[in-house]
Amino acid sequence: MIENNRIEFKLKLTDDLEKEVVAFVNYPGGGQIYIGIAFPKLLLVPSTME
Repeated sequence: MIENNRIEFKLKLTDDLEKEVVAFVNYPGGGQIYIGIAFPKLLLVPSTME
């Protein structure tokens, strides 16, 4: 899972969170904010190739 226009990672709660929640509410289709997760620098995906 990576950040995009519908997914946002937040390491901690900040005063700006309210603005971001409103932005997701106003966006068609909404979005998700994950608190307590830093943006992963490396995304590990299991390989299906053997």
